[in-house]
Amino acid sequence: MRASFLLCAVAWAAVAAGCAEADAPHAALRAHLAEHEAAGRFAALAPEHLKTPAQLVAVLRRPLLRGLAHLAGTELTLSGTYTLLFAGETEVRLAEATAVQIDQEGGFALRQTQDARARGQAPQASGRRCGRIGGAAFTGGRFGPVTRIDVRADEAERCLASAIEPLVSLLDVFADHLSVTLAGPGVIRGRPTTRIAFDLKAGAAGTPAPVPLAWPTEAPTPGAEAPRSRAIWGPRRALVEGHTEPGVFRGEIVLDTATGLPQSGVLEARFAVRKADRNAVLEVKIELGTAPFVDTLTPPDGARVDRPRPRIFADREALLGDDRRARTPLTLPGPGDAPRLGPAGDEVEATPAVQDDEDRPPGWPAPGDAP
Repeated sequence: MRASFLLCAVAWAAVAAGCAEADAPHAALRAHLAEHEAAGRFAALAPEHLKTPAQLVAVLRRPLLRGLAHLAGTELTLSGTYTLLFAGETEVRLAEATAVQIDQEGGFALRQTQDARARGQAPQASGRRCGRIGGAAFTGGRFGPVTRIDVRADEAERCLASAIEPLVSLLDVFADHLSVTLAGPGVIRGRPTTRIAFDLKAGAAGTPAPVPLAWPTEAPTPGAEAPRSRAIWGPRRALVEGHTEPGVFRGEIVLDTATGLPQSGVLEARFAVRKADRNAVLEVKIELGTAPFVDTLTPPDGARVDRPRPRIFADREALLGDDRRARTPLTLPGPGDAPRLGPAGDEVEATPAVQDDEDRPPGWPAPGDAP
């Protein structure tokens, strides 16, 4: 049995949707929204803002791009390990790490790596890089060169969306099973912080529902059999939410009190999983941290440039006055078009094949009939 059915379930990245820029007549509206966001979304935290797990998730879900100015001169890091055990032995282990460096000029660079190892399989390595430096956006895989691309409205937000998503997603999925406690104020690098601890409520653990061997492509109509799908590992959130049971789920998050932006955190979890009559355990540990970043980011060396491909053939035809639309269709020979040759090699007239009467519609002339 392939044992990696739960790897992607705990480390997915949510993609945030960007908003298009409005035109000049809406400048007043944009100014009003910006003022509201400055006064509300990044206002000082109060105890009533963090009474429930859902409130904590809402604070962490805010796009990092909106608070980038508050994170200038900071490196934000997240590391996670996901270990799947059968009968106490490691079957699969995934390690991921994300680092976001933010300089004083408003530039940022994100690097994400994932390394997986499963019993009996070759190690796998993947990841990505993206960022915005000097007004230009960059994107690329973990290995090889990056590509400089035109900055779209949501490019920077899409890049930063996965920075802390593995931590936030798990908190979101199990929010109903958690209780939160304000663990007191603190200070990180001279700034006041608020620490929030979370843990499983009493009686939250239970027996997991077995992971199905296949998933339907869509919800079936009442009374109809569910269609089968080749995506046998199923939707990620549904896999975690409906087919795992947490036995341990605890940790803490430290937020900047003035902005609500994350400063540090840790999550330790242990889940029961069942598939194909086998019991498994998934152990998760995620750590979040920040550190000063004093360097200035520079564009990556050897970056390729994304630009439209030159239309060399269209340009050549325009210079030669050759209009493809004015050409007559090119007719290629079909089967039977070659001339028939006699015994002496001379061309003879082809005899049309006789069409079966039952295949010829009534009233249609037979081959060779006079028109």
